[in-house]
Amino acid sequence: MRELYVSFTPYHILLNSSIASRRSLTADKEMIIIEDFSDAEKMLNGLKGWKDNPFKEHIMIKGIFSVDEIPEKSIFNVFRSDSVVNVLKEGIDSLDDRYGDAQIDKVFTCNDGRPHSQFLEYKCKKKRGHNIYVEDGSSVYNDFVGPILPLYESIFYNLYYGRWYEKTRVLGNYRYTDEIRAFRPDLVRPELRDKKIETIDMEGFTDLKKTGLTEKILDEFSVKLQTDYDNMILFLPHSELIRKRNLLPLYQKIVSKVREDDKKILLKYHPREKDHYLSEQSDGIFSLPQSLPSELLLLHMIEKPPLIIGDISTCLLTSKFLREDFKVISLINIIGMESENLKRAFKKIGVLMPNTHSELEVILKEI
Repeated sequence: MRELYVSFTPYHILLNSSIASRRSLTADKEMIIIEDFSDAEKMLNGLKGWKDNPFKEHIMIKGIFSVDEIPEKSIFNVFRSDSVVNVLKEGIDSLDDRYGDAQIDKVFTCNDGRPHSQFLEYKCKKKRGHNIYVEDGSSVYNDFVGPILPLYESIFYNLYYGRWYEKTRVLGNYRYTDEIRAFRPDLVRPELRDKKIETIDMEGFTDLKKTGLTEKILDEFSVKLQTDYDNMILFLPHSELIRKRNLLPLYQKIVSKVREDDKKILLKYHPREKDHYLSEQSDGIFSLPQSLPSELLLLHMIEKPPLIIGDISTCLLTSKFLREDFKVISLINIIGMESENLKRAFKKIGVLMPNTHSELEVILKEI
């Protein structure tokens, strides 16, 4: 039996590793990493050095991390070898060379909207296999719906990628996806509830720390975390949003208030951020590697949970799934972001959502 596990982010690698480690030892499991993020080699080396690594093969496919953001929808991009549309096509061709005629029994993917996943799901389905979409955090719980492609664009992509391709407006709803895996099936958005939904084994996920994977990856990044310290992790939005909504004073004030309580502040910038807009001059404020998975940090610090502050980041959900007593604050209301499904999920699992700056200050003082 051949099982493929498709990962586009470091968090996907963790999720797929936790699922694969709990499945049959007789299956040949292959990890496929689409290089859509920096330091992919470090993640891969950490995985290979893990004594409980369940994967027989590790395949790296060129992704779009280093590609200039040329609009994917422009048909003229077909004439540029370094455009997004052609990098994606190159990845599909690489997968076709390896798996085009192969027997595929199961495909686990954390993004069934990407053409790499859709190609493999199509091939798996032709061989009467089974396709599983593994949640990537907030996407399976929020209410974001992607745009409808114009007819001419749909025709272009069907001709250029393959007839199996479709613009998936809600992740998990690709036509060849049979099943969904989620940490909290009871919170999954309504559009996905017609599909079979299974629970991701949380024990399998937390075992990634117990069996040493988190330590192996942290070693690759040369990160030593003091888990016996009173920590706070501040998950920061991209500087584009900071400028657009004039949010810098808000985050500066949060840092100032938390430092008054002598907490150590760990700053986690967006993976594609180039402007480190918060000062690290003060003692007790440190920036973490941007490509390091947020969930790995939470998992590694699970015995002494840090205070978590963010906006709509996936890790706010994951932290409460890991341990209910994680203290988590979302700035979703203060920033003015809209996602009713996500707010309902936050409320149900106990994420605090202050409406004003003064409410936030009261919460910080009481925690």
